[in-house]
Amino acid sequence: MKSIVAQHRYNGSILQKRNRALRLAARLSPATAADVRAARFVRLKHVTTVNELCANAERCGALIDGGREPHLLVPDELNDGYRPIAVYDFRPQIEQAAPLRSLDLHMGEALVRADTLVYWK
Repeated sequence: MKSIVAQHRYNGSILQKRNRALRLAARLSPATAADVRAARFVRLKHVTTVNELCANAERCGALIDGGREPHLLVPDELNDGYRPIAVYDFRPQIEQAAPLRSLDLHMGEALVRADTLVYWK
């Protein structure tokens, strides 16, 4: 059990925000480049990785201006496949400790692996 002082310092801290973002990403379990079931999206060239999204902001901006929007592919519990979740924003910086990128979703911020797939819908 945490002491009251430790809990007070943790609430609203950077560590709490990071842990919340990691939990959201773990709960969503988005498709990665190594995911065999998502290979058809890769073959159709409808996806990029989060790393490419952050590194090529100009290209991604052109896709958005052309009417396409980035989405994460998360497993759909009711169907055998994926459902898209809109990505509202991303932060180009990468964490030093692990290759994680920050994405803003409607559920909040999520820290995902750099090889996570972004579907352009």
